[in-house]
Amino acid sequence: MTEANVVIYDVIISNMCRVGKLIEAKELFYSLPTKGLQHDTRIYTTMINGFCKAGMLNNAQLMFEEMVQKGITPDDHTFNIIVQAFLKSNDIHKALQYLNTMDERAVLRHAETVSIIMHMLADDYPNHESRDRLRNYFLK
Repeated sequence: MTEANVVIYDVIISNMCRVGKLIEAKELFYSLPTKGLQHDTRIYTTMINGFCKAGMLNNAQLMFEEMVQKGITPDDHTFNIIVQAFLKSNDIHKALQYLNTMDERAVLRHAETVSIIMHMLADDYPNHESRDRLRNYFLK
């Protein structure tokens, strides 16, 4: 099978996630090796994004960990998607874990990630504990 086939499946899986068919998307994702196709960073990122958008952050994190265990390197998109999701859900501890890994690997933060962080660092941000943990991280 060609790279084009992986891209086609990526589009199909992305659309399945977008319309809330995450179980079916996950089944299709795991069936790809039986079709002679290998998982890559793009298709893992698509699944992680689908889980994040559905608020299924535990599933997103498990998919991220599986990706790394299989030797597939997350890219800047993968990291930014999962960091944004944890920031938006106010799970600062997990967001900071991923931000720390990004810093260690020199992975760039996307503008939307920086925007969320800046919003959370503002004095008027309602969750003072989250704000203070972020401030401590960036002022270390």
